[in-house]
Amino acid sequence: MPTETDEALTPTEGARVRLIRRAESPEQVELDVTFFLPERTLEGHATLARQTGEVTLRDLDAAPAWVTTYALALLRQLWTSRREPGAAFPHRVLRWRPEKV
Repeated sequence: MPTETDEALTPTEGARVRLIRRAESPEQVELDVTFFLPERTLEGHATLARQTGEVTLRDLDAAPAWVTTYALALLRQLWTSRREPGAAFPHRVLRWRPEKV
């Protein structure tokens, strides 16, 4: 259920992607993923494998392809910058992106 804060995150154009770390282990990072679009908000989950950088998105099939592509790239970028053993992933990441046509 969207909150008042979530409504303030809804863009008038493009998309805002929010990642919130739920759990982290030496094997993987679990994240809640929210796509804020002008017409709707989509919520799902991501699993990021720490060894390989493989990302699995769940419950976001209704998202436009360009938003999903951006979210995957953002997650891979986070993985690339935190490959060292014991490197912590940020608790929260929030990024806006214009629509790719």
